[in-house]
Amino acid sequence: MNELKPVLLKIGGSVITDKNGELAARTKDMSRLVEEIHKTNVQNLIIVHGGGSFGHPVAQQYAIKEGFKEESQKIG
Repeated sequence: MNELKPVLLKIGGSVITDKNGELAARTKDMSRLVEEIHKTNVQNLIIVHGGGSFGHPVAQQYAIKEGFKEESQKIG
């Protein structure tokens, strides 16, 4: 049995979003990344990403880094 080990690629949220704007995707950069990743022809690729402008404002609004304190944090 020839099992391929998974390859993990973590893309930072600021690479694919503009953290200065809320919900601001960098679609041109994402398209370029997709093309470059596709060219590598890597098998068993797992891609994960950071929160960027989609996760950070909400996390800050609900003070997620301070731990669970109240029910409203479950929304964020």
